[in-house]
Amino acid sequence: MGVFLVEAILLFGAGLLIKSGIATFYWLAVLLGIDMVWAVASHYVHSRGTTPHSVKWSLINLCAILAAALAVVLFHRRPGFVLSQHQQFVLMIIAVARTIADYRFCLDFYFPKTSRASASFAH
Repeated sequence: MGVFLVEAILLFGAGLLIKSGIATFYWLAVLLGIDMVWAVASHYVHSRGTTPHSVKWSLINLCAILAAALAVVLFHRRPGFVLSQHQQFVLMIIAVARTIADYRFCLDFYFPKTSRASASFAH
């Protein structure tokens, strides 16, 4: 439960800083990093010996963090880390692409085939 509290605080902090530009994306990157560590640790505690969705999911998050960092470094032209609307749009696209990749490659983790099959028999 402690990890969820920390993640909730980070998400709340990112929301408070939404108009500040880059600070929101730093908070979201930290949130994704904590999520990766938590996912891998919980996999080895609770699901050892099964398909490691947490590894796939962590790789998706890592790619998103690296893409966002690269976008900030390559397109950063303003002093004080104030992002232009174009940069904010690029970072938003990366966040949306991360979510799409997450559901594309980890759908069976969120909706296991056994629960989908049993749900269809229930109706």
